Amino acid sequence: MPDSQVRALTRAPFRLGYGVLARSYSIALWIAVAAQASTAAAATTSPARAASAEPTFVGQVAPLLRTHCLMCHRAGSSEGALPLATYEQASAHAEQVLRAVESGAMPPWPIDALHSAPMRDDPRLSATEIDVLRAWLSAGLPRGTRREAAPEPPPVGWAGTQHPPPDDIISLPTFSIPAQGELPYQQILIKVNFKEDRWIAALQVLPGNPAVVHHMGIAELRLPAGVGPQQIRDLAHVAAKLGLPPDALIQAQPAIIDTLSGGYDMLAAYTPGEAYESLPSGTGKLLKAGENNYVNFNIHYTTIGQATSDQSRLALWYSRTPPKRQVYRTPSAGRTILAEGHELYPDDPGSKAEGTDVAIPPIPPYASDYELVGITGYERPVTLYSFQPHAHLRAKDFRYDLIYPDGRTRTLLSIPKYEYHRQLDYYFATAVEAPAGSKLVVTAHYDNSPANQHLREFSSINPTARCGPDKYAFFRPQNQTWDEMFSPIVQFAIDDVQATDESAHLPLVAVRGCLVSDGSLDASHGWELVHASRPQRALTQTITRAELPDTTRTRGTQRYSLIGLEPFRPAALKGARVLVKGVKIPQGDSARINVTALQELGGECDK
Repeated sequence: MPDSQVRALTRAPFRLGYGVLARSYSIALWIAVAAQASTAAAATTSPARAASAEPTFVGQVAPLLRTHCLMCHRAGSSEGALPLATYEQASAHAEQVLRAVESGAMPPWPIDALHSAPMRDDPRLSATEIDVLRAWLSAGLPRGTRREAAPEPPPVGWAGTQHPPPDDIISLPTFSIPAQGELPYQQILIKVNFKEDRWIAALQVLPGNPAVVHHMGIAELRLPAGVGPQQIRDLAHVAAKLGLPPDALIQAQPAIIDTLSGGYDMLAAYTPGEAYESLPSGTGKLLKAGENNYVNFNIHYTTIGQATSDQSRLALWYSRTPPKRQVYRTPSAGRTILAEGHELYPDDPGSKAEGTDVAIPPIPPYASDYELVGITGYERPVTLYSFQPHAHLRAKDFRYDLIYPDGRTRTLLSIPKYEYHRQLDYYFATAVEAPAGSKLVVTAHYDNSPANQHLREFSSINPTARCGPDKYAFFRPQNQTWDEMFSPIVQFAIDDVQATDESAHLPLVAVRGCLVSDGSLDASHGWELVHASRPQRALTQTITRAELPDTTRTRGTQRYSLIGLEPFRPAALKGARVLVKGVKIPQGDSARINVTALQELGGECDK
């Protein structure tokens, strides 16, 4: 088979969509159907067929394609140009399919499974399933008989899922998108029209025109008394004329704020590839009733060279009883952010990057490995359910590491080749428990060089876009496609623990002292803070410039073990006087600190 056809198959999701990775239990249902079909086929296959063990399209191959391929590769879906639903279609492309699954190009799954926690919706074929395709090709692509046919999946439910109609559907007004140009983010507010709080068990964001919906953040807001959507729009328009952020003249408050980091809770974050999302058993997301509560849709539209329109929808399935745990979704892995190893101050001037408290420096022209690190410490036990890293054209990798209170590091998600067109919500097969005193560290790298294929492709589609490698890439409050983002979204629940359990309510502290090393080669271990001051309760995990003036130059008597220092590049600060923030962890008669921020104070340490 010509290589051009193989490339067409492996590039198809890059061009058009990612339904193959949709967050839907239809995957599980189809797997169950396929398993039942295999059993039934084995029972009805003739002795001659059983003896030869040659797979047929009807008996074994069709169920595999339904499970792993037909969500995209069927007529009328995202990859309808290369359908695999019938025997004629599948046999014509059998060699392409086999080569694509053998190489791992199909079904698309960008994470490094060997260095990530197991995920619940991994769509890849097993070695046994690949052997079935290989044997079918070697046997001459036998069709099989009707008696071997596996039962068809149940009829498709709402919006391409195997689920009943939702309890609520929020339909947005139709929005017109011009052929060219830069569009500001669109804020659409929909009134919450019920009198009691409701718990969401599942949801689905359905863009009316996926080609123009770049991404969508959805959260619940509480508007000030007497203020409605029109006033919000009018004031945002005035702010824009004054060169101010849209919410500069009036600020709506989040209806729900997580008590761990103080971040606002997002109902959903739509990115390319996402569809139906079912929350883990026993959990739910809260949608609060209120006189002036609104569901806020913050939509980033992008032009595609021709005028078009979009009418998106949000479907909600409610739980009949309150869940045991409330799930939050926030960009919470970034209380502290480091750019190229330098910790950023939240009180520095400049526009705050979207979803952060800091002004992130732009990526310089031709920089091929620009690094950002986000750090969040956990003062209470947290259960982690999913990660959804979001960035734009220049992001080339993401990694989420959990640093435990004892200093152990576990990589929970590694995406060595970040795919701008496959921004998925990765759910753990088993939720990850992060005890109090842990911290989450997210590392991302960006490529603004001529080697970046995404920049070349986007420039060819939209020549007026500012995305050449000779341009700076900015992190703005509302980013266009050619700008950049660092939004490591996390879904988690805060464990309900007794207030008297001291091991589950650890303090966030600030301490000044001298940074020393025991000579260990591991940059994450062997560091201590000596001649240190007594710990002061800290209100924030990051350090501001206003906190740096040193009022405790006297020699202290405290000593602390420090863990998780690698992102701060401590070797350059060895022997220096520093200010440290982090979660204080009891350790017998002493203590250790899982560091969330570290800044040099200047001056030498007392001898």
